[in-house]
Amino acid sequence: MALDIATLGAGSIIKGGIKTIGTELVEEGIEMAAKDAAKTAAKEVAEEALEKAVKEVAEQSSTRFITTADGVTTDLKPTLDRIASGERFPHRNDGSVFRNFPPRGQNTPLLPVQPQGYYREFVHPTPGATGPGAMRIVTGQGGEKWFTADHYSSFIPLH
Repeated sequence: MALDIATLGAGSIIKGGIKTIGTELVEEGIEMAAKDAAKTAAKEVAEEALEKAVKEVAEQSSTRFITTADGVTTDLKPTLDRIASGERFPHRNDGSVFRNFPPRGQNTPLLPVQPQGYYREFVHPTPGATGPGAMRIVTGQGGEKWFTADHYSSFIPLH
């Protein structure tokens, strides 16, 4: 009977050792998972902070050069300066109300819907065009600005 107790005792020790080793492995796994989760969370926070900083810089800087879909690069600064100073371009629509109608075949305007009179359009001389050409800058009463190279078929927000 002493042998049976010794065997039973030895088995308990082995089982207890396996249980202890298994518990340690589980605890190490949990600790590693927690560290990985912390790294992932820190990375996400850093990425969000970088995205926010880039957005703030973009909002504070101003768009000056635009390259159109057909590869023409144009400098908007002279027109933006003219708008800011209140000068007019010699064209009947320069400074007039932009009515923000939906493009043909669409139901929704391309710019945010606002009351009539909210937007103004300004001619930006189109390189190579006789007359004012298709390029315009549209401004909103809230300070928003957009550029269109194709006479209102598409808009690029300006900062």
